[in-house]
Amino acid sequence: MKKLYILVSVYIIFSMFINSSGYAAFWDDWNKKTTQVNAQTPPVQTSSSSDEVTNVQTLLNQANQLIKEGEFDRAEDLAEKAKELLPNDPRTQRVLIEIYTAKGESQKAKNLLRETIVKPQFSDLVFWATRKYYDFFEGPGGVETGIQELKAANVNNVNVKKAIAEGYARLRDWGQVIDLYEEILASNPQDYLIADRLANYYIMNRDYSAAINILEQLTQNNPDNNSYLNSLLDAYTKGGQREQALTLYRQQIARKPNSAGLTGRYAEALMGFGQLEQALAQWERADQLDPTNLYFKQRRGETALQMGNYPYAEKQFNELLRAATQQKNERVKKMATEYLKTIADLKK
Repeated sequence: MKKLYILVSVYIIFSMFINSSGYAAFWDDWNKKTTQVNAQTPPVQTSSSSDEVTNVQTLLNQANQLIKEGEFDRAEDLAEKAKELLPNDPRTQRVLIEIYTAKGESQKAKNLLRETIVKPQFSDLVFWATRKYYDFFEGPGGVETGIQELKAANVNNVNVKKAIAEGYARLRDWGQVIDLYEEILASNPQDYLIADRLANYYIMNRDYSAAINILEQLTQNNPDNNSYLNSLLDAYTKGGQREQALTLYRQQIARKPNSAGLTGRYAEALMGFGQLEQALAQWERADQLDPTNLYFKQRRGETALQMGNYPYAEKQFNELLRAATQQKNERVKKMATEYLKTIADLKK
């Protein structure tokens, strides 16, 4: 009964504070997914003269400065001049969309976003444009409307299919998402980006075997790509393939012994597989590698609590409380206090 109480207490307290912004650092040294939108507009690919490219860049630099100053009309004038020089420059396309959005001219922004999605010369912007596009379709039925408008544009266009798939992803309709990405990948079997996205959607749909089939091939062809390795570890772990997951973690830690984030992920996997003693050792190591990370201290305490090692857990949560106080993290201070109360109750 006491063990059940411990597990329930850990779950409740952990759930209350899992969204703490202070824990973002846990993942910092693990490369972000390559499928995420790059914050930088891709370089223009054009056969235009170097003078035109330089002039466009100068105009856009000036426009961006005006945007920062809130001078949107003047920024728009400069961006329009840049578009006249190079009509298919993705940098200009992006700046104009940002301007229309800032000015509240949503219809202009949506029209330009659809154009960005449909036209192949803007392919490098497709996922960024898709995210911005659906932001204009909030509320009940909004995403469905956005999908229908894209279907009306050109449903056979590969970038439109990607955008429609991402719309269904917002609706968590994984079946539709997977059908579309399978179709896209069948036509472009060497597109690793699409393969990775499809694999991650298989994971979301809990089809771990399908995800693993793709990700093992991706990691074999790209052994240094942390994104694929990260996804494969996730698929192994969630799919219950313990030995494959732990072996891969050990291999990666051997390559990156000073990676606190990777060590923490290994500890998390060990926790999931019920290997608490080994997990605690890895949490301790992660904490040593990154002593300012509150999450590692928290997980050390939680692991010890689940093991029934109350003195260790109490010591760890007191340390967490001190560290959170120093960092002025009120959320974590409250969480540490709740855990200490739970331990006090258990010791009665």
